[in-house]
Amino acid sequence: MFTLARALPRAVCTMALAGLAGLAALAPLAEAGARQLQIRDYDPLVLDSPQSIPPGQVRARFMGVSTLLLDDGKDQILLDGFFSRPDLGDAVLTLGRPKPDAGVIRRAMVRTGITRLRAVLVAHAHHDHAFDTADVIVAADRAQTRQILLVGSASVRNVALGRYRPERWIYQAPRLSQAAALAVGDFRIWAIETPHSPSRLGRGSIDGPLGPRPSIFDYKSGPNFSYVVEHGDLQILLYPSAHWPKAVLPREVRPDVIFLGVGNLGGEDDSFAETYWRRVVRDTDAPLVIPVHWDDIQQPLQLDPRLPHVAKPNTFLDDARKGLQKVFRPACASPVDVRFMPFFVEIPLASAPPASARFPRTVSDPMRGPCAAIGVALR
Repeated sequence: MFTLARALPRAVCTMALAGLAGLAALAPLAEAGARQLQIRDYDPLVLDSPQSIPPGQVRARFMGVSTLLLDDGKDQILLDGFFSRPDLGDAVLTLGRPKPDAGVIRRAMVRTGITRLRAVLVAHAHHDHAFDTADVIVAADRAQTRQILLVGSASVRNVALGRYRPERWIYQAPRLSQAAALAVGDFRIWAIETPHSPSRLGRGSIDGPLGPRPSIFDYKSGPNFSYVVEHGDLQILLYPSAHWPKAVLPREVRPDVIFLGVGNLGGEDDSFAETYWRRVVRDTDAPLVIPVHWDDIQQPLQLDPRLPHVAKPNTFLDDARKGLQKVFRPACASPVDVRFMPFFVEIPLASAPPASARFPRTVSDPMRGPCAAIGVALR
């Protein structure tokens, strides 16, 4: 069927939606003389997968946006599970009501090896986090004997209930302290309520089950959660939304790796980004940061392994290239490593010394080139 959205270039659709939202134009790069890094510039920082991973070691697979699979060889934990990626220009300009794409979800789950799923953790109820959650759980549940946990806010639960009733999962509200952590096999999971990244869109909560074909505007965020996942000595902080916490993070948060959201950060000023880095990264003494939520939420998901530079950066109401550079800049002047996940490739995670205890960087450090390109001497 011919639609206005398909007749217009996506850039025009994006501009139209931005106008409807009343958003200002993105600020130019502030640093005089510093060039804007492109996704390809981060290519030396893409993590490599070893030929073999020791049994029991936690490994991660990244599937774009903030979808991430954690796997210890026995149990799997999924963050969000967003695979369908509907075209929002089409959905907005035609008042369309997109629905999860069962074929895309099935192929992505096969490609990712989701066969032992125990829990799905959802950050908040916006479509780029909760859109596919119920369908992923139901698809995984058909091949398993144990019911799967859905962890998230009441708004997230109501998105899922709009797809399937009665519930085909065990709903669990996030546990908000380390002492009350949820045990899933050898994983322990607890959460911190943290603000959503600055945005005028999708505010509010979802107070009842959505209909089976909701509008894209019906996906109100509800509360946002960041998750702490522990496995033996390893601690992982899943921080998908770019805003610093309301209060100081609990002292128990000392992650070996942070999966750090950069969505909507490109339009914020430098002081916002500096506070975000300080409150989430520096104050927790994390040695490794892996950016997430930087790729285009409308780009159809490719099932072949790709280096990040092949993925299209998000430019939907935001410029993710600027957001990435805002978190990369303070890393250059600190002992923190920034690395990128390849798509769909299994990467092992391991405990590491805190950033403050690390040795000085070497001449061959892969961050040296990108840091020099933005005019920051690597320390």
